[in-house]
Amino acid sequence: MIKRLWIAWLAGVLALSLVACSQATDSSQITEESVEVSSVVGNESFVQSSTEDSLDLDESSIPEASENQQSKDPLNDRDFGLKNVKIDSSDQNLTEEQKLVLQYFDDDYLFIPDYEFIRRYPDVFENAQVTVRGSVSQVLYEDNENYELLLWCNVLSYDKEWLDLEGKENEMILLKGRIGNSRYIENDDIQVFGRYSGVQTIDVNGQSMVVPVVEVTNICTAYSWRGATYGADKFDYAFIKEVAEIIFGKDIEIREPIVGTDITENYSLMMSSMGLDASMYIVELEDQSNANFVKFAFSDQANVRERILDVKDILDVASDDRIIRYVEFSPDFEHYLLFTFNTGLQTLKIAYYDTEFNKIWEREFEETTSAYYDYTVSNMYLTANNNLYIINMESGEDTYEPTYVGLKNEIRKLDDGILMISDSKSDGIMKCALNGEIIWTTNLTEDVASVNSVQCIDNRIVVHYETQDYVDHFVVIDKDTGTLIQDAVPVM
Repeated sequence: MIKRLWIAWLAGVLALSLVACSQATDSSQITEESVEVSSVVGNESFVQSSTEDSLDLDESSIPEASENQQSKDPLNDRDFGLKNVKIDSSDQNLTEEQKLVLQYFDDDYLFIPDYEFIRRYPDVFENAQVTVRGSVSQVLYEDNENYELLLWCNVLSYDKEWLDLEGKENEMILLKGRIGNSRYIENDDIQVFGRYSGVQTIDVNGQSMVVPVVEVTNICTAYSWRGATYGADKFDYAFIKEVAEIIFGKDIEIREPIVGTDITENYSLMMSSMGLDASMYIVELEDQSNANFVKFAFSDQANVRERILDVKDILDVASDDRIIRYVEFSPDFEHYLLFTFNTGLQTLKIAYYDTEFNKIWEREFEETTSAYYDYTVSNMYLTANNNLYIINMESGEDTYEPTYVGLKNEIRKLDDGILMISDSKSDGIMKCALNGEIIWTTNLTEDVASVNSVQCIDNRIVVHYETQDYVDHFVVIDKDTGTLIQDAVPVM
């Protein structure tokens, strides 16, 4: 089993994110490391003007995908969902500010379990976003702009003291990146985020080595204890301040949390006992005319999905009947999505606001236990209560009638359809047309407990999922046909 980053910014207690409470996952369940909005919808109420009848779409009438993104066409939405948009995507017309916000929210990386696995299954990682941790073995090159480092793959400082590392001395990954605010030297424990770009043969101290190469987008310090990584300060104060000002404007106060005001004493003591800080910064808005937009906690950690959480949730962390609120930005960067989950009443509200905090629409789902979503400028794609909901982002109305798809564990909006992953191996992966009609289904070899990453790369879909027995599967699927190309399992 891949080692998890078990201590996320709410130390696991807050990682509710509306995902099924019975599961333990890295990316889509209630754990420290995960935070993916989940909501299963039973009965639903809708606050908005009356809706028109939804239109049926003949699949044959759907035109070929356009090269241009941001189409703003709900009935023929050809955009990739926001969870597929990456800061280095060549087909995205993103401003530098938008790239910063995307970088802050993006946690969709394939974890490299070990050196042997990435060498044996390079097709899994080809051009994928990847993350890996380890200790810096050697600085090969460095100037004022660029660096090249050798990373001892998944070997941290603590590991060197108690693990038998004989024969693993050359299990290195070459990191290439641009110099940032911090420089890393030999024996530093780090977690790396970037894109895999193949293998390269290099000469190190007169020895020829074949090494996987990662083009780095971000590096942060990793903390370990007894061989497990507990946290990584992925973002510093300056980065979070800039992101907060992009999202909420410059009329904000940003500071470290105050015990008793922003976080509980128990939470502070728990984090301190592990040698960690509070793992967040508090952002308080000067304009508090809307009670739903007052004070938020911005996480500085890696592997945290719901990054902007209402501070009231942290103070109420031990309550069984909590109300959890968190904010995400919309794909047009001109609106907010406010998610409110009432754990006692089991209701989920999704509200859409403009930058002046005016509510444009709101949907409420009752009898809610879990759900997953993705969205574009045109639509939100929500799986809940065995149904797929396609919701117009401007009006909040249903673009198409809800479609029965069964219980799902993850969703991604593709340019030519909607990808969903089940918790069952039978029809484990499903692709629907833009109107929700099923195009193909693919069986998996084992049931799915958690989905850790889903990436659409060229014409391949790469999924990293984990079973109830903590066995990791990296599957590669043909995007058009659903053909299972590869199912790779690390030997642990």
